[in-house]
Amino acid sequence: MKLPATHAELIAAGWRPRSRRHCRLCNATIEFWKTLAGKIEPLELTLLEAKPVYVSHWETCPRAGEFKRPEKKKAPDPESGKLFG
Repeated sequence: MKLPATHAELIAAGWRPRSRRHCRLCNATIEFWKTLAGKIEPLELTLLEAKPVYVSHWETCPRAGEFKRPEKKKAPDPESGKLFG
């Protein structure tokens, strides 16, 4: 779904509201929505051209980078670097 979107657009697209909390780092009020893919997306309600819309909190949080998980190391490819045969 393309954001920003209104509450009605999110519901019509199959997204479902889950909970409302404050961001641990910037203290903004955010709502967690479940997407069609089953992922949880943090959204922030804001005004855009005097219309209330939701935007991704990842885009608005000044400290969003602190939430990023370190990349998982890939398991070594068993075919590369064979010791035998």
